[in-house]
Amino acid sequence: MFDSAYFTSRFRCLNWLRASLLGGAALCFVFSVSLVSRPRATVGLLGLSAPDNSFYLWVPAVLFASLGIVYLVASSDVRRFSPIIAVAIGSHLALALALFAAAQQPGATHMIRLAGVELLLGLGHLVFWWPIRS
Repeated sequence: MFDSAYFTSRFRCLNWLRASLLGGAALCFVFSVSLVSRPRATVGLLGLSAPDNSFYLWVPAVLFASLGIVYLVASSDVRRFSPIIAVAIGSHLALALALFAAAQQPGATHMIRLAGVELLLGLGHLVFWWPIRS
């Protein structure tokens, strides 16, 4: 017989994974738009100094927008795009580790919050992806 609890939990994981990917896409788009529209304020929130020419921030803005599009595509069919989700999980966790390491430098403790956000995103994707991975 079919175990309805098993299928129910898989369905919930699919929905939560889709929601976490859509949330990640939204964060990427917001960060990308803010890098272009308000570069000094956005970089200032990270505790970094903005370059003299804000054109240099357009490159990471395009990369973040591209990542947001990849998240949108992956959220449309999480089973089909499972390898993309695995890469996203690894990227978030690696970036969290790098930001935690950067936060150990003098005067960079503000990076801890950003590292925490990356860690939560990576672990959120992982928790919802692991039970349904193919």
